[in-house]
Amino acid sequence: MRDIWHGAGRDGHVPADAAGGPPGGAFGDNDETRWGTAIDGVPVWSLKQVAGADPEMVCIAIMNRETAESVRKDLLAAGFAGRIVTAAELKASFDIRLAVCRLLAAEIERKCVPGEIAELGVYRGAFAAELNRMFPERRLYLFDTFEGFDARDMKRGATGSGRKRGFLRHIGGAGAWKMICPEQVTLRKGYFPDSLCAEDMERSYALVSLDADLYQPTMAGLAYFYPRLSPAGT
Repeated sequence: MRDIWHGAGRDGHVPADAAGGPPGGAFGDNDETRWGTAIDGVPVWSLKQVAGADPEMVCIAIMNRETAESVRKDLLAAGFAGRIVTAAELKASFDIRLAVCRLLAAEIERKCVPGEIAELGVYRGAFAAELNRMFPERRLYLFDTFEGFDARDMKRGATGSGRKRGFLRHIGGAGAWKMICPEQVTLRKGYFPDSLCAEDMERSYALVSLDADLYQPTMAGLAYFYPRLSPAGT
């Protein structure tokens, strides 16, 4: 078993959901009344059961530092020799944007929201790769110049540092390994919205990420994507 989240209350299961769920398939908790119960089908274990399962890591998802430290000591006393991470440590390295997107992806799939996935402003494709991973059954459309900021947009609202050329090698070709389902990825290279084609006008979207950094392409993105969002889309 890989990882277990200790803390079956709100402090535990909310960040676990945001991180993609408890990978080890269990929650731990000190409350005896919760032992043997389940949260969305995930069992709740005692601290002794957690230590006995020998996971690679236990995340103590308890915000109170003194309580978290007490649980850490109890885990060590129970013979657990794996990695222990507290909520404070997790928060310091937590990718809020990615966590929120995971929650949205789960909601979109739960509600069966129709439509494709898109990102405007791809840079080197790190977030696009996560979108591809979260929605392996949906087409992912990536809109970018893939050559840096266009001079036409630099007069107003530049918030980035001036990105360089060479983006496509991270998305396609030798860099295609980043995409778990590369066959689902469609690149729309060029200046937005000029890069839109006729078939894009008929498309609907379940989730869109606008990360163009600049005022003009962001406004163009809102003008194109918002009317095409499915009900309950994001």
